[in-house]
Amino acid sequence: MKIKKPLRILYFAFVELDIPNAPQTHTLGVLSGFCKNGCKIDAIIPRPKKIVPNIDGVNFFYIWPWGFSGLNKLWAKCLGGFYLFLLCFLKKFDFIYVRELKKNPFPRWCAKIFGIPLYFEINGLFILDQELSKRKRNDTKRLEKNQRLDFQCADGLIVPSFPRSRWIIKKYGIHPKKVYATLNGATIPDKMEVGRSAALKRLNLSADGFFLGFLGTVWRHYDLKSIIRAMRLCKAQVPKISLIIIGGGPGMQEIKEQANNEGILCRIIDLGFIQPNELFK
Repeated sequence: MKIKKPLRILYFAFVELDIPNAPQTHTLGVLSGFCKNGCKIDAIIPRPKKIVPNIDGVNFFYIWPWGFSGLNKLWAKCLGGFYLFLLCFLKKFDFIYVRELKKNPFPRWCAKIFGIPLYFEINGLFILDQELSKRKRNDTKRLEKNQRLDFQCADGLIVPSFPRSRWIIKKYGIHPKKVYATLNGATIPDKMEVGRSAALKRLNLSADGFFLGFLGTVWRHYDLKSIIRAMRLCKAQVPKISLIIIGGGPGMQEIKEQANNEGILCRIIDLGFIQPNELFK
């Protein structure tokens, strides 16, 4: 009987693991998920200052130092590129998995040179960010060019938003089958500490209500505006519909203002940030 070899994955992420929301929980969650399904990972990430992760099946290669100055970014990019080339040269990987980049061609170059399938996990789209309007036009064009080359080279794009996936397909002419719209999730323990009815009672919410949920950072690219509009349209047929938001972010006030204009502000339940180990209470 032929034994199936575990997938070998080269993972690269340019994130701060010290931030206890998407950068930390999502990055480590993806790595843990790969390993639980029998994969072997070589992960290149910035070294965290607080808790250094330890996951069975993952070999960590740390980029150091990490910082936001131009020189630190250049050093981190070059060091990460060195690790990418070295590991691709020494080992055989089934694919390269990258949490999105701004302007970093090293994963794309490695995929082409060594003939390795390349996948990008898309978080934000920088050229859609309003802050880019303050940049020089040439800088915006360079970002767009690099993003276009990355997306065209990739074998797959994992996008946590349906509107964003449609925008990518239209903007860059990407084949729809290449884009996987997969909503972000969370690691669920084997046994929930509190059941639904107990949790609703603790929050003083109706047991027969219809509750939508959002967990994460609230910002415009997650398109919560469409959810608010849909709630207004559905409230006659679903009178007890509400949206529970766990987290917060730069778009929270805008969401509340829109809900107020739609006449459903009372249906928005803002719980703020909750520590991951307290979520199921």
